[in-house]
Amino acid sequence: MRGPRVVAALVVLAMGPASGCSWIFVTRAPEPPVPSKPPVNCTTSVASPVVDTVAAALLAASGVALIVSGAYAVPPCSAPDWCFGQDLARGFATGFTVTGGVMLASAIPLAFSAGYGYATTADCRGVREAQLACVSGVETSCAGVRSVGP
Repeated sequence: MRGPRVVAALVVLAMGPASGCSWIFVTRAPEPPVPSKPPVNCTTSVASPVVDTVAAALLAASGVALIVSGAYAVPPCSAPDWCFGQDLARGFATGFTVTGGVMLASAIPLAFSAGYGYATTADCRGVREAQLACVSGVETSCAGVRSVGP
């Protein structure tokens, strides 16, 4: 019973580096109402979500490639043959499949992090555009950003 626990622990540890740049580096816009001046301090750059997207795509593609390469059928050996090569090939195939599954699972949090980053930076850009429009004199855009009070 120790084997499945070890595998589960290794999968959790392998997914740690895949926590996602967007969850770490993207700053959300404050909830409205916000003052029209100064501009809100939030992240408008999509650099972190792009890094997350590229990393997720590379991990997913590599994981699928390893799973496919691990599915290679190893022919059984006959009695007079030396079977070490076939056993080694079966071990590598199993290792490729397990590693591919871990890589594919590690791509999932990165994909969610990328989605969070794209949505958060879009919200920030929207708040900043509304602030700029309010400062520029477009009174209808001030309703969403104007703070309550003086």
